[in-house]
Amino acid sequence: MGSITVREAMTASPYVLHPDAQMYDATEFMLSHEITAAIVAVDGSLEGLITNTDLLEFLDDGRDHASVREYMEEDVIVISPDATISDGIDKMVEYSFHHLPVVTDDSRVVGIVSSANLMNPVMICGEHQ
Repeated sequence: MGSITVREAMTASPYVLHPDAQMYDATEFMLSHEITAAIVAVDGSLEGLITNTDLLEFLDDGRDHASVREYMEEDVIVISPDATISDGIDKMVEYSFHHLPVVTDDSRVVGIVSSANLMNPVMICGEHQ
C-alpha cells in the first residue's frame, strides 16, 4: 500500500482570517463555522495560526478590542502537501500542535491538516508505523 499524503487528508481551502481582524469577529467567525483553528494570512501568504486556545486567552484577558495579530501563533510549523500523514503525525507529536498549515514550496497556503484529519486514515488503513 502506498503512503497517504497530507494532500489527501487535509482540508483544502481552509478558513482564513486577516491579522488585523478584531478578536471578537474572529471568535464569532470560528464559532459560526464550528472550527477550532484558522489560518492567518495576507494575500495567500501565511502570517500565523489562531486557535480556540487563543480565543480563550483573549476572552480571559477581558479586553474590549484586540487584533488577531496580538493573539495568533506566529512561529507556526508547516507541512508540505506531498508529505506523508506519518510525517504530519510526527510533527504534531514533536511540537505538541493539533493543526498544521499546509504550504507549498513557493510558500502558498493550500490547506490545513488537523490531528483528526490524520487519525482517520491511520485508523482505517493502519498507515502510521
